[in-house]
Amino acid sequence: MIVFVCIFFLALFVLSLYLSKNALYAPAVIVSGLWSVCLLAFILMDHKLNDPNGAFLIGISIWVGTFCFFSLFAQSLKFNTPFRNAMPSKIARDIYFYFSLATLPFLVISVHEIISSGFIQNPFNTLRIENVKGTTAVFFVVFWMISYVLELYNLSAKNRGRVLLMFVLNLFYAVISLGKTNFLTLFAVTLIILLHKKLIKAKVAFLGAALLFLVFIFIQILRSNAGESLDLNSFIAMYFLSGVPAFETVTPHSNVYFGENTFRFFYAVRYELGLSSIKPVNPVLPFINVPILTNTYTVLYPYYKDFGFAGIAVFGSFAGYVYGWMFRKLQLKDYYFTTIYAILSVGLLVQFMNETIFTLFSQNLQYVIIALIPFVISKYHLFEKKTAGA
Repeated sequence: MIVFVCIFFLALFVLSLYLSKNALYAPAVIVSGLWSVCLLAFILMDHKLNDPNGAFLIGISIWVGTFCFFSLFAQSLKFNTPFRNAMPSKIARDIYFYFSLATLPFLVISVHEIISSGFIQNPFNTLRIENVKGTTAVFFVVFWMISYVLELYNLSAKNRGRVLLMFVLNLFYAVISLGKTNFLTLFAVTLIILLHKKLIKAKVAFLGAALLFLVFIFIQILRSNAGESLDLNSFIAMYFLSGVPAFETVTPHSNVYFGENTFRFFYAVRYELGLSSIKPVNPVLPFINVPILTNTYTVLYPYYKDFGFAGIAVFGSFAGYVYGWMFRKLQLKDYYFTTIYAILSVGLLVQFMNETIFTLFSQNLQYVIIALIPFVISKYHLFEKKTAGA
């Protein structure tokens, strides 16, 4: 059955690529392509993982099918584009840039916090552990990334220095955290902007992806304890495939409260405001042996656990439409949605690990609001000096 599902995904990939005019960064192309590669690897590799049964194959077929359909549907519609061809406020860009530089000491403080925690066994593994716990710099990451995207989109001879500085700042954060998602975010945002502006070709994007994969392997080597050997098959199985058999262990409709996994953000807000005594569920999921030890359950986890296959269909349709809507705005030269899509599209690339739309809703909301401010200032001519007689 897995072979037929894989063929279905490959057919969706070809169709999505055609309807998206060969845009590799279109949402339907990313999702169908990602899961095609994932299933192909599961079929062809000696991964030693438990084989998936009907639950996962049915669930992922529903997810990819509904996501691609509604994404392509949204891409076919006409939308109002309030920020079409609009440029972000130069004042706001300057503020974001200099604010990012001013917060650089907090990145240094984070390094100090990590070092102070101890380098008893493996300093590189300590970096990763402390990053998971959280450091002082995390609050400013949103500004750093948005400032980088705004400068990159306006790349010219005049601001190359700014682009380089912001790239280095984001790269430095990824390095000290040793978080693969941080590297992936910087990589994906850069490629999407450059592909969209036709500054690079698809061949360069594939070479970049290969380089990123090598970086991931290097990071894993650094984080491995002394004496541990790195097997390529085990590496791929652990980080890209283990969520498939892990999902098989999830029981549908096993939530205690309505949508507690899907709508964790709203439970957390109500709990923090004292409006509810219900604590939000822990976003760090329990480890399970499949037989590789993992705590990733794919993007399907919260929807399936709360609402079963129906939840996968509903939220697959919702996610597909939202991403398709953002991509359509990008196609219509809405600069604001280009910025947002480039950043949030990273969530599509980590679906084999976890769900990010609702799990990271707070951070996603910060991106949406902070990126919007420069365009609102520009659109309504805020903080501009009025000429005499105006």
